[in-house]
Amino acid sequence: MTQQDLFAQDAAEKKPSGKSTPEQTSNPGSIESLLTGKAGSHECLILTPNQPLAQQLRRYRLELNDQTILDASHPNACSIDVFNSWLNNSVALCAEKPIANDLQLRWLMELALTKSQAKHPNLNAKHLAPQALAAWRYLRRFSVSQQQLQGAEIGQEAFFFDTVEAMDALVTQRGMTTLELEIERQIAEQIQPSSISANAHTQVCLYAFLDSLPPLFQHWISHRFSSVQHVDYLETGAASGKEAFLYSGTDDADELVASAQWSNHILLKNPSARIGIIHRDLGQNQLRTERLIRTHLEGSHRLSSALKPAASEIGGIQSALGLLQANRFKLTHAQARFIVHSPHWGSSNDYQVRADWDRTLCATQLRHFSFAQLRECIDPSQSEAHLGTNQKLIRFEDIRRRAPKLQTTEQWASFFCQQLETLGWPDKQATENGTKNSSETALQLWFDLLRDFATCSSVAPEIGLSEALTLLQQISDRQRTDPGAAHIGVRLLDTVEAAADYTHLWMIGVDHTRWPSSPRPNPLLPVRLQREFGMPGVDRSLETKFAKQLLERCTQAADQIVFSYSEQDEGVHLSASKLLPDNLQPPDFPKELKDSAAQKYDLEFIDTGNAPELLAEELNVKGGASLLQHMAASPFSAFATFRLAALPLEEPKIGLDALDRGNLVHYMMEVIWKRLETQAELLTLNDSQRAELCKEAAESALRTWQGSGWRKGHSLPREPLSKAIFQLESDRLSHLADRWLAVESERSGFQVQAIEQKLSAALGKLNFQLRIDRIDTLEDGSLLLIDYKTSKQLSTKKWKDEPPAEPQLPLYAISLEEAPTAIAFAQLARTNTRLIGLGATDNSHLETSDNWEAQLNRWRDNLEELANAYAQGDARVVLTPSGFNQRDHLLPIHRAAERETLLALKANGGKRG
Repeated sequence: MTQQDLFAQDAAEKKPSGKSTPEQTSNPGSIESLLTGKAGSHECLILTPNQPLAQQLRRYRLELNDQTILDASHPNACSIDVFNSWLNNSVALCAEKPIANDLQLRWLMELALTKSQAKHPNLNAKHLAPQALAAWRYLRRFSVSQQQLQGAEIGQEAFFFDTVEAMDALVTQRGMTTLELEIERQIAEQIQPSSISANAHTQVCLYAFLDSLPPLFQHWISHRFSSVQHVDYLETGAASGKEAFLYSGTDDADELVASAQWSNHILLKNPSARIGIIHRDLGQNQLRTERLIRTHLEGSHRLSSALKPAASEIGGIQSALGLLQANRFKLTHAQARFIVHSPHWGSSNDYQVRADWDRTLCATQLRHFSFAQLRECIDPSQSEAHLGTNQKLIRFEDIRRRAPKLQTTEQWASFFCQQLETLGWPDKQATENGTKNSSETALQLWFDLLRDFATCSSVAPEIGLSEALTLLQQISDRQRTDPGAAHIGVRLLDTVEAAADYTHLWMIGVDHTRWPSSPRPNPLLPVRLQREFGMPGVDRSLETKFAKQLLERCTQAADQIVFSYSEQDEGVHLSASKLLPDNLQPPDFPKELKDSAAQKYDLEFIDTGNAPELLAEELNVKGGASLLQHMAASPFSAFATFRLAALPLEEPKIGLDALDRGNLVHYMMEVIWKRLETQAELLTLNDSQRAELCKEAAESALRTWQGSGWRKGHSLPREPLSKAIFQLESDRLSHLADRWLAVESERSGFQVQAIEQKLSAALGKLNFQLRIDRIDTLEDGSLLLIDYKTSKQLSTKKWKDEPPAEPQLPLYAISLEEAPTAIAFAQLARTNTRLIGLGATDNSHLETSDNWEAQLNRWRDNLEELANAYAQGDARVVLTPSGFNQRDHLLPIHRAAERETLLALKANGGKRG
């Protein structure tokens, strides 16, 4: 139980009329007699503030009973329960109306805020509802009358009093009640314990409560029991005293790593130790915390967490929620791919369907999909499996079309079940592949979520499908805390109150900024009113008292505890909390992990540098110069890309990427030079005519790109460009073309002989199909090959490498029947527009080769060698800057990063270290 559940109480208590105050006693030693089943203990109920303390008492009772040769089920043994659970159950026994749960109350509070705060249109009722519900409960639990609240709000602009009235009216209209209202009714009507249960307890023992309960709960206890005992925390650790230490880390990561190393040290000395690591911010940093601690724990040591994942993160439930998102008007690319990849629906043998579907989906390059577009990505003509998957999606959509626009949450819950059943969720084989117990638990949890979702029908109006999906997601996103029983090994805890029954504790983040924490009053209630009634989070002295009690509890809870804090947090210097005992020393434990006995691995090294040679029918290759470029960078890159088809899936993008912009330049220059054909024709244009030509060519290129489908035979278009983006891109392209034509005007005379010319070429054992961007005939009759590039960094140096790292134009040059006298890049970049190349003739725009004929021969020899090596199956991993980079998608295949480690193991005879 947190501080907000252990409300402070300084104001005078109200006593229920017609009933005397029960006897209040405090006898810490009497709990042993209750636990061991002494006479009369069956009449007593022990209540604890949280589950871990209840589990601690049950465990201690077993130990005591072993010593006294009594059984835990002795008829005189007392009962042990958690306060919140007992309170809800005891009140519900005699309730006349259904008691609203938290979800129903939150929904009603949203409606109450909307009605009462109409003068404040910017108020977000959905986000404010949790705080408003907490404030409403404070008023009830601390017995604040409406007149007292109304008087305290005089002079304020917004009044919570109006919301309270609206909330009370809504609860009444729905024919429901709340825990607080039902307690008030039962006390007022003097409902006696005997009328609730024939075996009702007459005594209660409040064990280890750090502070007083709210007045309303105190009244209920006074009403239910004739005698009340308060028992302090029972120390069950070492009788020789406790050990406490203080550790200061450089940051929170240092704290976590040190706690793991300390745990290793403890478990090596005492393998049966129960270690708790308390991190109050665990919910916000769970993955990072678990990763850091698990990385530095010895492999044999167990690590568990009290903070369980949200239901929406559990496989089967996550799959169900993802499938239901198909009801949305538009699906994001990620949502669409989630549906494709989910293993919990469909048929267990439709892997090929999913692979084809996913490949097609990624090739669309669409950012959003309608449900119809998602289905179009399945080709039903391929197989019966494709057709079956498509039919399931059609039936899924048909259920949605026949459903009313507005329904209650109970009706939507039934609707969701029908849709999931149509898709085959959960898939039986996928369920059987997991553990049976875990799958059954997940399925039961899913139906529990739907049951909670359906309960909103009694308080909520009919809602639309989109709102129903959002509400179901919110319910599933709630994180669950299950402290569980302390066990051998290491357990992460998110609250101090859960630290019960541990032999060793490490408490993270005990600095002066968090112990005590700053007051955080409820923003919807007047602070003066909260302070007057002793509500939580208002008075710093109460916060200090509570924090001190928690730290003392931790010190008593275990044989050894380590408090730790970070010396720095985002540049702010921190110090240890002043609430800690004085003169705490740092713990003594080794900071470095010691490897256990050296493990020996039987390693088998296999030569993967050679793949099978190409068959005769495989010598007609695709990829052209790109294949040779991969071979020049690393033979394995060419082997994986072109023979294994190990290509990364295309990702959706916003607008145009570099490839699209390169294609647009090609489209535009093709339009321009098909119209001009010669430089002489270009020179006849004045500035305005040239600008008009560039504008028309740019718009034509954009229309061509826009209208081209992403795949032949399918009707899905590209993601359309908005009018503004179309205009901006048109202006950019036309400006780029105008600058380029200015460069073309300054060249020596030429005529464009060919545009996008296809060419078949044989190189070594391989046959290529090539496409040349442009071939110019110069004034002397020689040929110049031109390739358009939009890259900002271009150079002729890569042509001079052996083999050439940029083999495209060299390959074109050696493949033409009439060899060109020069090759060149036409660089059309925003920062630089020029012609850069290499040739045999002296040209002011190009670099001159010393021996052009020899250069052509070197290119032919080098490229033939690459082609033959590819045909013979060369698949060596050669790490070159142009072969692999930080985003290397082939890394899981070639595993070059593991090479040094494996070679070291081999040199060490298979032993690590």
